[in-house]
Amino acid sequence: MKSKQVLVSSLVLLAFLVCYLAGCSDETPLSTTESGPDGKANLVRSESVGDVTVPDPLVDVTWGSETLTFWPYTGDNFSGTPSDPVNLVFVGHVTPLQVRSALLALDGNRTGCGLPNTFPLNATWSDCIGNVQTTYTENDEWLGGVIQLQLGDYSIMRAHLRLWQTTAPFGSDGTWTVGAAHFEVLITGTAEHQVLSWELAEAIVTCDLVRSGLLDASSLPTPALTGVINSAPSFRTIPQMIYNGLPDGLKVLCGLPPGPSSVPVPIPNDGKARILCVAGEAPVEDESVSQEFTLEYNQVVPAPFCSDGPYDYVRLTGPLVHEKILTISSGLCEYSSSITGHLTAIPMNVLVNPPVPSGDPFRVIVGDAQRGIIDGGYYRVTFEQSRVAPRNPGVEKLMNMLHVSTDGEDIYRTKTQCLGPEE
Repeated sequence: MKSKQVLVSSLVLLAFLVCYLAGCSDETPLSTTESGPDGKANLVRSESVGDVTVPDPLVDVTWGSETLTFWPYTGDNFSGTPSDPVNLVFVGHVTPLQVRSALLALDGNRTGCGLPNTFPLNATWSDCIGNVQTTYTENDEWLGGVIQLQLGDYSIMRAHLRLWQTTAPFGSDGTWTVGAAHFEVLITGTAEHQVLSWELAEAIVTCDLVRSGLLDASSLPTPALTGVINSAPSFRTIPQMIYNGLPDGLKVLCGLPPGPSSVPVPIPNDGKARILCVAGEAPVEDESVSQEFTLEYNQVVPAPFCSDGPYDYVRLTGPLVHEKILTISSGLCEYSSSITGHLTAIPMNVLVNPPVPSGDPFRVIVGDAQRGIIDGGYYRVTFEQSRVAPRNPGVEKLMNMLHVSTDGEDIYRTKTQCLGPEE
């Protein structure tokens, strides 16, 4: 009985990884079937283009005499399915590039904010790699995030901040910028993260904007909160197998209960966003920054795509190379990033404990590419994702594309090609 419980818990832990590797779409695809190269196996192809919808709910946040109407979540496409809560609202003389400049200029001493002098809370901010996410405002409709920042390290743990530039006016010459921040840890043997806290990351960004000296004095010492605008008292959960591997000190820091859990643990969320009224202007300086690192996969996960069912698992092993280049010149910000590599996938029988190989290994060629630009009030960001697995007698594929820009060209498209049963 105990081995079965461990097996079931392991499956719960790993099941959520499939969405990152495979990409998720709420659309019903158009499918076609044709004979494979040997005339026996079928090639099943599907393609869908996601609808561009108005998400629900839209909420109002008012500061002074100005109001921003927006969706209080982020998403991976335009379906209105929430991914993260929006927990930061910046008002005044502020854009994502200015928030970036303000945060990157700070040192790592946050003890005055009551945060411990330990990694990553004593680190400095940097640009980072992360999936492109969307959000929505009444003025702009769908927005794509170009600026992503981290406090810490992708390969260990970090606070991760995404920012979206809006055209909603604030006074005669101000604007609104919205942000979503979370604190996360790398999942062992993968290149994916598990969110541990929304509130800790919000507190870190708030602390640092206060330290920057750019906030309106009338909004201090404690910047205001909105009312409840998104899910409370929690949003999303931590699988118990991940949770039980965390030290109690980290759990307490993230506002989580110490000790083990036999069920997924809710991530606390008060449902409110911090309002940061920016009076000063952080200078945006010309610069070029780059980063590159490699993470090794070694984990049993649900089949990344073309799954045969709930027990179709593979062991993925191999390196994924992460690269990013960001350049700012005369206020124009451009970036490109990629995640590439060849993984070895071995089919696994997960109905025994420990799982054992159940088929021949095959390659999965991973290719993620992003391109983004901000130029004044104009932005554009594109995220393309590909997974290609050459398998006898054909090739299985997954291709996703997300494009968002101020010119209204909003596209989410997904294509798959899978090997069906033999005729």
